Amino acid sequence: MAGSFNVDVLNKATSPQEIRRILMRIQSRVLEDLGTLGKQDADSVAITGGTIAGLDSLTVTGTTQSTDKDTGCVIVEGGIGIEKNLNVGGALGVVGNSTLTGSLTVNKTTDSTSKDTGAIITEGGAGIEKALYVGTDVGFNGVLKPDGDAGTSGDILVSQGASTTPIWQAPTVDVKHNFDYFNPLPSRSTEDNWNGGLLALDTAGSMSSGVPFVMTTKGSGKIMIVINAGSDVAGDITATGTSVNRSTGALTVSDTSVMTLTGVTTDATTTDANGNTVHSFTKAYITDQWFTGVVTLSTTDVNISDMDTYHVSFEQFGDESNITLNQLDFSIFTTNVNAEFDAYLYSVEVTGDEVDVGLCADVHVGAVGGAKAQTAQANKYFRLKRKGIAKALDGAMDGIFCDISYSNSPAYVEDVTGKIWFTQSIPLTLT
Repeated sequence: MAGSFNVDVLNKATSPQEIRRILMRIQSRVLEDLGTLGKQDADSVAITGGTIAGLDSLTVTGTTQSTDKDTGCVIVEGGIGIEKNLNVGGALGVVGNSTLTGSLTVNKTTDSTSKDTGAIITEGGAGIEKALYVGTDVGFNGVLKPDGDAGTSGDILVSQGASTTPIWQAPTVDVKHNFDYFNPLPSRSTEDNWNGGLLALDTAGSMSSGVPFVMTTKGSGKIMIVINAGSDVAGDITATGTSVNRSTGALTVSDTSVMTLTGVTTDATTTDANGNTVHSFTKAYITDQWFTGVVTLSTTDVNISDMDTYHVSFEQFGDESNITLNQLDFSIFTTNVNAEFDAYLYSVEVTGDEVDVGLCADVHVGAVGGAKAQTAQANKYFRLKRKGIAKALDGAMDGIFCDISYSNSPAYVEDVTGKIWFTQSIPLTLT
């Protein structure tokens, strides 16, 4: 059974006792209208509108449980605005979206042992704008995706520092190696090519279709071409000669290597104060074979009016990948204040048919090197070091060589030892 009234009549009440008397009279009238006079309660009372002023509290003594928004002792079809706290003795069920502008504290201490246990359980996902701190263990059944990246099987998660998302990386171990050099008594006015070198075969040469270019290597090495000018510098150049297998030494006669040209080379090579060549090439071209003896260059579609050709050999770290060049060291003994010592460490970086040759580090005693140079002294030892090179190389294609020059006659330099330090990152398999 149900009745209704407008609560504006209650505004005239001056005390809680008077309000209760008014409510009892209203209930009695509703019951009379329904033909149930004498009954002491009704199933419900519907309040259709109005305002209750001065009411300190309202108690509903019914015990009907609520299982959804349409059941319970108090049912409100519209919204509810509550100025202060709301305390609920049982469960709180919410059908729509909820927005909290303050903090949410859950005092329940039930631990979580799965996705379906704990003080907070959500059947959907959780989006968290800021930091998440967990007091004990973290367990999950799905995939960990920093920045949406699930990584590859066997990867490990590596920190990138504060405020930066960690990333997945293949596990590796870094092994440090070095190449050694020793020359107890260098010859005067000489240059040592350590771990290879770059030797000029011809300068200002030319070639075009039907006009091959022939040269002879200086041992075993690759052929490097520097294109300075031409009317057509896009096309192929084929090198033909006897190739050398670096691993076995086997020779293959009339072997070929094709280089595809895409433009001119940037040649920034200079000469230092002692007359030593300081190499710098960007976008030169290099064969994929090592040749020895006579090599012929031919083309059917380029026209080069100015090109330089070089024999280049270089250390490739046993053809291993994941190489980082770290440091160049020398120890020398000078016997005279006129001693001159210069060492230049170069990288050879190959991409397809193109190659860049650049200076990685240099050390000096004497006139060359500016602020980096040490002043020569009679009967003194010098320790020369350049660290922090951090040049990444792939030994399958790339490599290094070092030019060491003793410019004076006599050299005034003795007991020269050198080291090139590098790191190899070796992949690990975790089981």
